[in-house]
Amino acid sequence: MKNLINKILFLGMLIFLSSTAFSYSISGDSFKANLEIDTINFGQEYAVISASGRAGEYGAVYADYKLMPSNDQRNSGTISGLARAINDDGVLTGANLTGVYKRNGGIISIYMLDELTNGVIHYVEGTINVVSKKIEIEVYPK
Repeated sequence: MKNLINKILFLGMLIFLSSTAFSYSISGDSFKANLEIDTINFGQEYAVISASGRAGEYGAVYADYKLMPSNDQRNSGTISGLARAINDDGVLTGANLTGVYKRNGGIISIYMLDELTNGVIHYVEGTINVVSKKIEIEVYPK
């Protein structure tokens, strides 16, 4: 039953995102973040990718991404996680990460909304390359 509810919620999000993807183009201020994958841990129902790097004004970033597949091919699903960042002035910022992903081979495309502890919301899209162990994202503050 829980799997059915998760699939229904995922399908709803996917329909919403796909319908708006064709009519909405991302614009405005943004910045790039490049992270290195530190570890990948697999469970029966999910995988957790831990990464670190630098992200604009936020400085050093440490993030955990939990990928929960929505199908037997394990090529799409939901992504959630937590991130912490500390800048050069010692300001600490946290974030709750939520979104969807689609995998094509070793490349995982991600589309997320991040809720930061400072009240800012970011739209984030990018790629996780599990072969090269690189995460490249574009961050759009809202």
